[in-house]
Amino acid sequence: MRYIGVMLILIISVVFLTALTTVVRGEDNSCLNGVLFYIFGESTCPYCKLQHDFFQQNYPASVHYFCIIDKYGDCYNKFIQFVRDELISKANVDTSKIGVPLTIVVKNYGGNKSIVAVVIGAITDKNFWLQLACSQPGENIPVYLMTQQAYFIPVNQTTNGELVNEYIVFPYPPSTNNSGGSSTDAVFLTTLVIVGILVLSITGYMLYSYLRK
Repeated sequence: MRYIGVMLILIISVVFLTALTTVVRGEDNSCLNGVLFYIFGESTCPYCKLQHDFFQQNYPASVHYFCIIDKYGDCYNKFIQFVRDELISKANVDTSKIGVPLTIVVKNYGGNKSIVAVVIGAITDKNFWLQLACSQPGENIPVYLMTQQAYFIPVNQTTNGELVNEYIVFPYPPSTNNSGGSSTDAVFLTTLVIVGILVLSITGYMLYSYLRK
């Protein structure tokens, strides 16, 4: 009977530690290092606000930038130029599919900034954006309509870097009024670790008591 009790305690401990490890790994955002989600949008567009709020609530200000095309001439001109010269001329994107928000995912890879993806539409799926952040630049820049990869912009390493210099502008400072989702995650993980320590302590005490009987 004592043996069965000890085994149950050990099994519960192993299951808990496995779950804890899975959660911690699931919150690994290391791919976001050197990544910028650059969003062209309008101040009156509800989908743009949805996309802006999502990034603001889940990522630090250094990871995203909202370029407002109806308030800043630089944003408007670069948006029009990008749509005309890259999406329509090179990727042959149907003009009826183009709109805002339009997000350009920029990544510092190998010491050079490159565009790894372009997304048309508002997406509030953290796994989708993390997958793009973890990707590497290639010979083609994938263009997504929502979450579906539908077109490509042909590039090479040199021209990709030139695209970043050409289209990514910062006419005003990034917003710093965000909740910093990463800090919320940190609090959650810290709490989870404390609970884990308590569970292991109780388990150790129970195991010790069983063995002394």
